[in-house]
Amino acid sequence: MAVSWYQARCRAWDARKLTPIARQQLSSQNIPLDGYEYIECTFDGVVFHYEGKAPTPIKNCYFTKSPSSLISSNPVVRQTIVIMAVLTASSWRGNAQFPYSDR
Repeated sequence: MAVSWYQARCRAWDARKLTPIARQQLSSQNIPLDGYEYIECTFDGVVFHYEGKAPTPIKNCYFTKSPSSLISSNPVVRQTIVIMAVLTASSWRGNAQFPYSDR
């Protein structure tokens, strides 16, 4: 059976070499996500940056302060952040609205 372009692309995404960051205390700083794997880290009031260019496993990490924030310059990622924020805030109850993120 031939592998589709989509399947090959997914395998390439999953096979990317990641930079591991393990058992770190990260506080009040900018944290890049693309291509990093965070393992057993503690995040305290950080700003996550994600552009959607590489996977980002976050394993057994602890978040001490809310809210940490997530930002991106990628419009698709920004719109996804807005949608997830609305869904989280509405908890799937009532009227959920999805504003366009660039307005």
